[in-house]
Amino acid sequence: MINHFVINDEWFLVDLTGYGYAKVSKTSRAEWARMINFYLLNRSNLMCVCVLIDSRHAPQTADLEFMEKLGEEGIPFVMIFTKADKQSTAQTKALLTDYLRKMSEIWDELPRYFLTSAETALGREEVLEFITGVNKDWVAGAATNA
Repeated sequence: MINHFVINDEWFLVDLTGYGYAKVSKTSRAEWARMINFYLLNRSNLMCVCVLIDSRHAPQTADLEFMEKLGEEGIPFVMIFTKADKQSTAQTKALLTDYLRKMSEIWDELPRYFLTSAETALGREEVLEFITGVNKDWVAGAATNA
């Protein structure tokens, strides 16, 4: 399922539900993958994908493969590590370091990332500032192409 959330007149958020940890059949997962790939490859106004990653877990193959595919297709993305408040700062730092090390095995230049917590609002302003910047780039690009 693709959920659209209208944020304001400038942008909306699209949630590609089911790609992560949903417990469904391999057939359903394959259908979702096709739908998500079609969406990502054919969305002309897609500016950036925010890949949400649970900061409590070691690098997951599905996440790494998804981001590698985004890179291969030239789709801009950032990593948003969530739930940073759910373990100690040392644990979060160790897992983040491990994730970035794993990413550096594939990527010459690491994508931008944010460490966040819905509970404490950690990273909230940084993510919103990033989105504001992406929106400004979109408007500037649309004006240039008009």
